[in-house]
Order: sequence, then C-alpha cells, then structure tokens
Amino acid sequence: MLQSKLPKEVFEKLFYCLSILDEMYGEDRDYFKVGGYCMVVETREDLCEVQKIFDYEGRLCEWVDLVGEYACELHLLGDDFSLILCLPNEFRKENRK
Repeated sequence: MLQSKLPKEVFEKLFYCLSILDEMYGEDRDYFKVGGYCMVVETREDLCEVQKIFDYEGRLCEWVDLVGEYACELHLLGDDFSLILCLPNEFRKENRK
C-alpha cells in the first residue's frame, strides 16, 4: 500500500534505508531497544505526531538525501538508535515558514 502512495524513487530509497537498518541491527531486533525506524510523513499533522514521539529536531541530522519532491533524513537519537524520516521537502525544518 505504501508503494502506491509514494513516488517510485522515494519508495526505493525507503526500502534501501530499511535494508541497512536490518543489516546493521538484525531483522528480528527489539525495535524499542536497538536499531531504529523509518517513518513517512505525508501531512503537517503527521510531522507534529512524529515530533511528539521522537525529539529529533534537537539531535544531530547525519545526512539528508533529496529524492524528487521528498527528503530522507537520518537523525541520530542515541548510540544505537536512529530515525530515518521521509517527508516532503516543504516540511523540512529549513523550508518551514
């Protein structure tokens, strides 16, 4: 279902990021203890919900990959925990008004 909602190149980038998390931390990891998440933001309300769950804006953004109208950002939330956030470019902190 997610594949049908995202542009092909964004879905492929997200799939690639998930495969890296699985490779580094294991497919059967306890997601609440080690590894991390990939999250897709579609609306500003989604972004507010993500910010309530993960305080990523106060953390280091390791990299940003611009993929069409989207950005995929890696936020390091701790030694063994990260958030890969895919969101429309206009929702990025640098582009918010």
